[in-house]
Parts: sequence; C-alpha cells; structure tokens
Amino acid sequence: MGDTGWNFVSAGVACRQLGYPDGASESKGGSFFGTPYRYCVLNSVKCSGNETRLDQCPLSQSTTSSWWVRAAGVRCKGTY
Repeated sequence: MGDTGWNFVSAGVACRQLGYPDGASESKGGSFFGTPYRYCVLNSVKCSGNETRLDQCPLSQSTTSSWWVRAAGVRCKGTY
C-alpha cells in the first residue's frame, strides 16, 4: 500500500480487516516501518470508514508494476 492519500480512516479499515475491532491508534506514511521488499499494488485509497476491508475502498490510482518507496503503515488498537 502506497502512502499517497493514506490517513487515519483508511488505517482503521486496515486494522479491522486484520482482526482488530477497535481500529487504528496511529497512521504512518513514508515507509515508517521500513521499505517494502515487494511491490505495493494499491495507492491513493480513499476509505469512508464503513468498509470492513481495504479492497472495498475507492481507489484513485492502482498499479501492479510500480515500486513504492513510501509505504503506508498503521498501529492497531487493542489485542488481536
């Protein structure tokens, strides 16, 4: 996931998708947790907050052939 447009709302959707019902405690960009070693295939995700998975969020850009240096990141609330 590229960090363009990444925000706290989208981070909350990511956490819920991963099994953290309380959502996100922090949203990070700029590859805060490290540079990805594989391709990021989504960028500019625009979640409304009602989604249960990131693939339900509208995209303004997607790719399968770009190497994203600035990956999105999140810290989730609660326990898994």
